[in-house]
Amino acid sequence: MLTVLLVLASATLAGLVIGLVSSGPPSLSAAVAVQGLLAIAGVYVMLDWREQPWSAIGLTRPSWRDVGRGLLVLAAGFAVNTALAAAAVALSPQTLEQHIETLSSVAADLTLDTPLPQALAVLVIVGFYEEVLSRGLLLTRSRRLLGGYWPPVLFSALLFSLGHFYQGLYGVLQTALFGIVLAAFTLRWGTLWPAIIAHTAINMLSLVQLDDLATAG
Repeated sequence: MLTVLLVLASATLAGLVIGLVSSGPPSLSAAVAVQGLLAIAGVYVMLDWREQPWSAIGLTRPSWRDVGRGLLVLAAGFAVNTALAAAAVALSPQTLEQHIETLSSVAADLTLDTPLPQALAVLVIVGFYEEVLSRGLLLTRSRRLLGGYWPPVLFSALLFSLGHFYQGLYGVLQTALFGIVLAAFTLRWGTLWPAIIAHTAINMLSLVQLDDLATAG
């Protein structure tokens, strides 16, 4: 509950901050960056309150091994996404088309009056703070409450997917499957860095691809 409230509070505060300091239309990329920083600060406060180190939620010292592991997680994420897309094309092509249109709209808002490199930098913050919240706090707490391996993996993936409800049903399902992959590997290795690397990479690759489609269009 505290994690969910933290997400809502950071989003609300980010909107207020951007609204106060911005003289023109609020920038989505700036709001997302501020939300991420506020969420990370909130996690720090929660851990300090519980007298726990960052390693208690899997944020251990990074190593070069995490890069290879991150690429493995990324490949697994692409595999489940490809399987889902193939099923959507076979069963309901318009669903996939609507999903791409939704993501294109989000990407356009994110890069509006924002250079692509700056937007990509914002996605680094997004990948980091979403993993700290979802595979850090939520997954760790779910494992303590539910026990075992798959119950916390599935439960944390469900909560993670609901945070992407703005992407529609396809987006929720896609995010849930990716969340399962991220959570499973995080529990296997006991560190957040492979998930952070994979999450950040897939966000950045998606933005570049959508930006190329918009430019071509």
